[in-house]
Amino acid sequence: MHYSTQVRKEAREILQRRQSDATRACDARRAAALAKIPALADADRLIQSSAAAAIAALFNPGASTEDIVFARDTNLQAQAHEQALLRTGGFAEDAMLPHYSCPDCDDSGYLRHSNDGHNGQICACHRALLRDLEHARLARVFPLDQFTFSRFNLSFYPSNEQEFMRDVLDTCKKYAKTFSPKKGNLYFYGGAGLGKTHLSGAIINRVIERGFSVEYGSAPALLDALVKSRFDSRSDRSLEKALQTCDLLVLDDLGAEAANSATKEALYILVNARLLAHKPTIVSSNFTPQELAAQYDTRIASRLLYDHTTVIEFVGNDIRAQMNRRA
Repeated sequence: MHYSTQVRKEAREILQRRQSDATRACDARRAAALAKIPALADADRLIQSSAAAAIAALFNPGASTEDIVFARDTNLQAQAHEQALLRTGGFAEDAMLPHYSCPDCDDSGYLRHSNDGHNGQICACHRALLRDLEHARLARVFPLDQFTFSRFNLSFYPSNEQEFMRDVLDTCKKYAKTFSPKKGNLYFYGGAGLGKTHLSGAIINRVIERGFSVEYGSAPALLDALVKSRFDSRSDRSLEKALQTCDLLVLDDLGAEAANSATKEALYILVNARLLAHKPTIVSSNFTPQELAAQYDTRIASRLLYDHTTVIEFVGNDIRAQMNRRA
């Protein structure tokens, strides 16, 4: 999953803090236990030395099976002795060891080498952390908690159009459930307040839950930022890279941006880069496909509408206006 550099950096920092906190807490427990039970020092040294001997014997081609078993048994006996001393002194048996949040990776974020084939694979706790950070990042600019599939209310649509919109809802649910970085595109169109942004947000929520990276923004804001970055020699192009490489891009309200050659070129570069990389994009607009083709040149319209794109019309009456009247 192609998370942004910032999200990965935040995850690393959190994991490092978890490890540091576990180490400091362990040091404090060790100091307290050693102060109360001086014999622990000898037991701890024997554990360390016998563990080193066991590892050396295991990787020594000349070591016999008896050497390996002796070193292992010595280490186990030393651990049992240390645990007995700790119990007698009123401490937990694992008081001398760090208590990590995740026992699978010791808060490193990556699984240790083991007999089941894990070797440096990203841990489930790391994946969950990345998902949470990705959700929090987008939630700062987009009210994700408000836009879920369960909160999409079909009663706002005229009775003769509810079945049509139920099909739209089901299509979006299926898209989110089966999403992959090679998924096709979606083009939502229809009047203002018909649920395009809501279902885009619902898809975003589900896609993030499944561990994929998402970038969201309104077309006016994102295209304006892209144009400015191209004319700013100090720009590191991080926004452009994020929009081009994220697993899913959601471009909202296309057509509301300033219609000039610079924004159109920025849009073309963006959609073309994602098309070449087989990265899916969801676009919402008030423009019908015919209006979109008239507004933008063929290069853009064909990439938005015809290259592995499902075009979905939204019908009904302005839901925001209805909600305001009910309020």
